[in-house]
Amino acid sequence: MNEIKVDNKKRKFDIGNLIYVALIIVVLLFGMNRLGITQGFLAGTNTDTMRQLGLEYYMDHYGEQVGAEEPEAVIRNFGCHREIHIYEGDQLKIRLSFFNGRVSEI
Repeated sequence: MNEIKVDNKKRKFDIGNLIYVALIIVVLLFGMNRLGITQGFLAGTNTDTMRQLGLEYYMDHYGEQVGAEEPEAVIRNFGCHREIHIYEGDQLKIRLSFFNGRVSEI
């Protein structure tokens, strides 16, 4: 083992403990990401990007049904997940889920 002098005392430095702590941190971050806790923190997707993705999805799947009014995307953050709501005027047309960079219908 390597030894480190601290306050004139020799203490053993165990690289295994450092690796163990790093492994625990990685597992915790992975678990938090899978649960969606760090979705906004690690993924970093801003609302403008989400609006654009939602509108693209809507136009790709329902473009022929678009009325006279321009569709508008509104982002709703529910804490555990975010949704993209597509409106035409005052009418909600579709709710989309955004998770791990993917858009899907709810």
